[in-house]
Amino acid sequence: MKTQRLSLISGAVILALGLSTSVMADDTSSAIRGSISSPTGAVSADAKVEILHVPSGTKTFTTTNESGSFSSKGLRVGGPYTVKITGKNGISIHKDLYLSLGETFRLNSQLEPAQEIERISITGSRIISGNIGSNSYFGADDITNSPSFNRDIKDVVRNNPLAVLSSKDGELSVAGTNPRFNSISVDGIGQNDDFGLNANGYPTTRSPISLDALEQVTIDVTPFNAKDSGFQGAKINA
Repeated sequence: MKTQRLSLISGAVILALGLSTSVMADDTSSAIRGSISSPTGAVSADAKVEILHVPSGTKTFTTTNESGSFSSKGLRVGGPYTVKITGKNGISIHKDLYLSLGETFRLNSQLEPAQEIERISITGSRIISGNIGSNSYFGADDITNSPSFNRDIKDVVRNNPLAVLSSKDGELSVAGTNPRFNSISVDGIGQNDDFGLNANGYPTTRSPISLDALEQVTIDVTPFNAKDSGFQGAKINA
């Protein structure tokens, strides 16, 4: 009985760790998914999908299933990416694709006949492109060109129309909420002032990370997602 109880507890711990790892991966990486069809418009099963991160030369491989769909997670944010899809009856190449933090890029493509690969067709669109409504996305260029006096993440976030940054003590209020109600994370690791000691909302007196180390910053105002909890203001992820 004791052995069975220990096995159940061990299984629960392993499951919890697996779920937390999955949630953290969603906040620190990107993904690509889509459907592939043959030159005749039929489903292209067992097609080889090669995803190349051009700056680093890193390649990720996957294949389409019986319905012609594929999915690849855990990809680095940014780009550019080159995606090469090779099927039984054709090929398709997509260049200059950029991925957003914590988002899934949708890529639906129809293969071209092997003898007609001179014409390259690019389809799909970015889920996040610039600022949409109350949520904002800031890429590497936005971070570099954003005016900053303290090299603080908040100097970038305050470009959101609902974000107000106090010049006196660095308090960041989003949509009128208390500055301590925000959730700030870097690579999925929380950077919040859990003890309420600092007015800036950080566990330290200064920003926990330099702007030079950041590639993307996103701010979601009161996101409605089952995995987001423990705060009432904005979710800021760098």
